[in-house]
Amino acid sequence: MADILNERKLKILRAIVDDYITTGVPVGSRTISKKYLDWSSATIRNEMMDLEELGYLAQPHTSAGRVPSERAYRLYVEQLMNVSELNGDEVENLKSHLSARSRDLKQLFHDAAKAISDATTYTAFVMPPNPLGIKIRNIQLVPVTSGLALLVLVTDAGIFKDTFIRVSPEFGQEELQSINKLLQRNLCGHSLNGVLTRLEGQMKDSVDDQRQVLDAILDSIKSQLFEEESQEIVVGGSSNLLKHREYSDIEKARALLSAMESRETLGSILQGAKGLQFTVTIGNENPHEIMRDCSVVTVSYIVDGAPTGSIGVIGPTRMNYSHVTSVLNYMKNMMSDILSSSYDDSIKSLEEHNKNENTGKE
Repeated sequence: MADILNERKLKILRAIVDDYITTGVPVGSRTISKKYLDWSSATIRNEMMDLEELGYLAQPHTSAGRVPSERAYRLYVEQLMNVSELNGDEVENLKSHLSARSRDLKQLFHDAAKAISDATTYTAFVMPPNPLGIKIRNIQLVPVTSGLALLVLVTDAGIFKDTFIRVSPEFGQEELQSINKLLQRNLCGHSLNGVLTRLEGQMKDSVDDQRQVLDAILDSIKSQLFEEESQEIVVGGSSNLLKHREYSDIEKARALLSAMESRETLGSILQGAKGLQFTVTIGNENPHEIMRDCSVVTVSYIVDGAPTGSIGVIGPTRMNYSHVTSVLNYMKNMMSDILSSSYDDSIKSLEEHNKNENTGKE
């Protein structure tokens, strides 16, 4: 239907959406004439009547102005909105929440959710990487003391975990190097889910001392997988919803806040973020009835060139889509940079350790 809208109707519709997003007040023809377009109120009013007949506008009361419909928001998001760049203060505020110190992934996700919610005044979600889909980039046992080694597992989402592993006191450099070669040959490039099967298979052909080490590594990976799978999606700024007039009804707000505590609800929302593209779900496009007065914007962050997890914002359909898109785009890039830096640093650290070991410096 968008193809039947001429340039004048599109300009008027964009002005109405922009004004309603800002004020939350039904928009009249005089407002558009005075603030946005140098056309007569009569001309604009006639075009608004046509837009109402086409399903892009609604009139809450006979004497009131018009408000955009979900159809208008969809057209606005896909064709009409101008995505502006964040100003210097906004960038600094986002940076202040996150830094390269966020090597702890849990803290990173909490910081990101708070940064997004503060910047947008909406509720933010961060979905951590799915541990079963994470691939191992490097795995290595680093000697610590006699009978003790550090298992360093580097994934495409940064360091997965550093875990101490008990080894036989008789294990020397040669035995550890043998296990490291076995681990790297069989596990690197494979997902953590697939690693469990490969490691269990490898144990069958190993000698007793080696089998004990592999068994400890297997237990460590299983333990961390269970811990990561049990993590809830991180939510920031739930109370922000109460700042918007759409949620002034206490019962409605309570039901929505309760829905956002459900891992199943949030998971299905964020699963909509496919690939690297922004996903915008408006009103009745949401699969959950309680969310049908809301809009959700999601996007994926990447590590090592692949989508790793998702971030998103939920708010009223009268959402500032342009600003939300700018914030999420900046945060997506920041998270990708931090996680990629963590990954690169981990690889370099292991390479430096191996170099020192090979030259006899350790």
